[in-house]
Amino acid sequence: MQRIDGHFEELHFTESNLGPPVLDEGTIKIPVTGVLPLKNYPMNNGTFRPLSGDLVFIGVTKSIRKVTEYIGDPKHPQGFQEERVVVDIDVSPDEPNVTKFMFEGILQEPVAWVEWEVVAAGFEFYTD
Repeated sequence: MQRIDGHFEELHFTESNLGPPVLDEGTIKIPVTGVLPLKNYPMNNGTFRPLSGDLVFIGVTKSIRKVTEYIGDPKHPQGFQEERVVVDIDVSPDEPNVTKFMFEGILQEPVAWVEWEVVAAGFEFYTD
């Protein structure tokens, strides 16, 4: 397993699959598959090969997800349920040293389109 510190903006999430978050004392770990490294990402060897591993946000003050569940097979949905908001944590103190991380993809539990906002002090990616 390899750890990459930072470089969040050099990852493309739209086609990624996201597992359920694990919250532990100000840290959120989210399993991910199919995330694409962009040109300047440290692990991009020029092939744009999808990566898998864990997104780890450190010093989290906010994690809010907009979840839109698929009706039927997500590859050929027969519609969508109404969007709902899931708040994992929202303590939002006025700290100057935090970053807002925004990403989207397919949540695996429940199977849904998700738009995710995390406010945290740092980000690391642990690749398989």
